[in-house]
Amino acid sequence: MAYISKEEVSIIRKRLKEEFGSRFKFSVTTHNYSKVSVAIMSGEIADWSEFIKTEHPHGPDSQKQKNIDRLLDGAAKGYIPINEFDLGNPWEGEGKNIFSTIFSSCQVGDGCHNRNAGDLSADYPDYTYFIDISVGKWDKPYFQKVPTPTIASTLEDSNNPEISSASKIK
Repeated sequence: MAYISKEEVSIIRKRLKEEFGSRFKFSVTTHNYSKVSVAIMSGEIADWSEFIKTEHPHGPDSQKQKNIDRLLDGAAKGYIPINEFDLGNPWEGEGKNIFSTIFSSCQVGDGCHNRNAGDLSADYPDYTYFIDISVGKWDKPYFQKVPTPTIASTLEDSNNPEISSASKIK
């Protein structure tokens, strides 16, 4: 039976914070002690659709292409559910790396893999726990964080003659 404890969920939170720092804000929750949900709620990426492959090699009428079209539509609305079993297909570049890192950060203890994989008499998968990854939530979309200027960058701007003369009040 699938099970994940609150302590394991807190370990996942800590791992994500160590891995990504302040680049992203995550929502990490558990559901019925059998699934951990990780949602990227905000971050520095403006447009997730730039990491989605726009065309599938099987052609425009394939089911995979329809899935890609749904992902592109979700990216425009701020909610993208991620299929952790198919990260390599629609995702490329930094997006693929981000989701792979999130998935590996969620592997706590025995991980969520099939515990019956070596048991030839088992005819069903027995997962330790399930993982649900998304960008945003269905009722709360992802938004881009605007980087706040640091004191050092403000001082650099005030020392720049072009910026300081343009910002003077006439």
